[in-house]
Amino acid sequence: MAIKFIAGGLVILLCAITGRACAYQKIREADGIRHMQEDIKRLKNRTLERRLSASDALSALEGESFLKMRGYLKEDEALTLRGAWEKTGGAGNGCEEENSVVALLFDELENLGRAEQEKEFERALSDLKIREEKKRKEGREKIKLYTSLGALTGFCAVIFLV
Repeated sequence: MAIKFIAGGLVILLCAITGRACAYQKIREADGIRHMQEDIKRLKNRTLERRLSASDALSALEGESFLKMRGYLKEDEALTLRGAWEKTGGAGNGCEEENSVVALLFDELENLGRAEQEKEFERALSDLKIREEKKRKEGREKIKLYTSLGALTGFCAVIFLV
């Protein structure tokens, strides 16, 4: 009988952990947005304070999309920053809003003076911060929900099997 209780507890635990793991997608997306913000801060530093061109400043960025952008810009000098960003696919699926924020930033960097560029950097960073907080909040809520649902599913499975 004790073995059944232990096995039942393990099934419930496994289902709860599985539910929790499924819910971590939003948290991973929020972490990706945080990394994107850090890269944009580096880009701002290199373009406004060090006075490098945006395409030269991309060398300091660590995000995969930014590395791809650098390669595309080297291959085709006529390509715009926004065009290179869109060619990379941006930050990936599930990040359409964030991709549009960064695409707008890159579009504005090519058309504005330094003072206006600084305002655009701040706007983009503010928008990304809001989106990160929203995804992180959704993720925390889903973690609670999916963990509970997983445990409940495991409990039902134990009752059904015993």
